[in-house]
Amino acid sequence: MTINSPITPEQIRKSADMLKQTRPAYKYLIDFYEEMFVIQEESKSELDLDPIIIGQEQIKLKIDKGISLINPDQFVIDVNHAKKLLIKICSIAGQKLPHLLDASQNISAGLSNNSFNAETLFNALLKNDPKALNKIAQTINVNEDALIFFAFEAIAPSIQACSSQLSYYLKSDSEAKPSQEQVPWKKGTCPVCGNIPQMGILNQDGEKYLVCSLCLHRWKTSRMGCSLCQNREKDKQQYFFNEEEKEYRVALCDNCKKYIKIVDLRELVRAFYPPLEQLCSIHLDMQASEQGYQGLVQNKI
Repeated sequence: MTINSPITPEQIRKSADMLKQTRPAYKYLIDFYEEMFVIQEESKSELDLDPIIIGQEQIKLKIDKGISLINPDQFVIDVNHAKKLLIKICSIAGQKLPHLLDASQNISAGLSNNSFNAETLFNALLKNDPKALNKIAQTINVNEDALIFFAFEAIAPSIQACSSQLSYYLKSDSEAKPSQEQVPWKKGTCPVCGNIPQMGILNQDGEKYLVCSLCLHRWKTSRMGCSLCQNREKDKQQYFFNEEEKEYRVALCDNCKKYIKIVDLRELVRAFYPPLEQLCSIHLDMQASEQGYQGLVQNKI
């Protein structure tokens, strides 16, 4: 499949079924995430979002200076949609993840009895306001990490929809300047929102892209060297892979001691959905960590 092929709920379920067969150790996690990913994708048609408008001069200035189009707190969130989705995700977690049962019930109850304001929660998450997040977590007696997990997944469709809209600004800039069309974004952070990548991709032509850990935007980067610190010294770059999982490789950098997982779409026999691939390759994170390398994205649960 191509780098920007859209995903359907049916493809998510098919990919999840394939992964449960080949990696049974992940089954209990996939059972939960499959349902969550499906309702997230299905719900996108219900979003009511105003577009984020950026002037052409500002776009040019940002791209020329290597600045992301927006900051995370500028994403537009459909609060009513996110509240409904939050309740649904909590319900699924309560059924399929026993260790999150209490948290899911407390969050749902807090929404029902107005113990906290959902919009305040979502804004605090996007602004990375630990004080506000901690206050809400204490109010409803929920672990802060669990609260962040549920809140993020509830607003993820809004964020991804905004990212898709904003990506057209990047395309239009390339079209206006054909000579720059093939020039990769030279930073290891997302050109849309400035966040770190969760993984890399090699497309059908062997070109390398990075996938944003927040908005899932995919941007082209250099095939050689470290995508994170931009070091190009060959003796500081290495990678490992498993013959039984040819679609995966892990790039290691001895300069910054970071690693990033890379999915080779030429070897992938299922529909590519970054969050699902991130989930089902946790064993690679463990291997890299055991070798002394640090990942950028922490596993959520």
